[in-house]
Amino acid sequence: MSANGAFTILVDDSEHSRRLDAVVAAHLHDCSRSLAANLIASHKILVDNQPKKPGYRVKSGEQILGRIPVPEPVESKPEPIALNILYQDSDVVVLNNPFGLPVQGGTGTKRHIDGILAGM
Repeated sequence: MSANGAFTILVDDSEHSRRLDAVVAAHLHDCSRSLAANLIASHKILVDNQPKKPGYRVKSGEQILGRIPVPEPVESKPEPIALNILYQDSDVVVLNNPFGLPVQGGTGTKRHIDGILAGM
């Protein structure tokens, strides 16, 4: 795969009649079958320059062309957060959690106690 995420796969005899999403996932490092299926369905992966469905059975000699979007690096900057630490030793930190600051991260949660403590 190139630096911009572009790739080409030439289907060989051992892959004949396999599902397109399975072939793509097998060839690309860190590409799940689910991601491959989504990219195929959104026409970001083509077979001989034609859109196909994820369940399409590939044929020997076909060329699979595509591009996996490469995420932009995210720059994060530390921000000062005043924590009210009530007790701390080598094993335990007890703090008074400020209102509105989640304890654990989740989807879309950038600030949380777990992340802050990891930096201590």
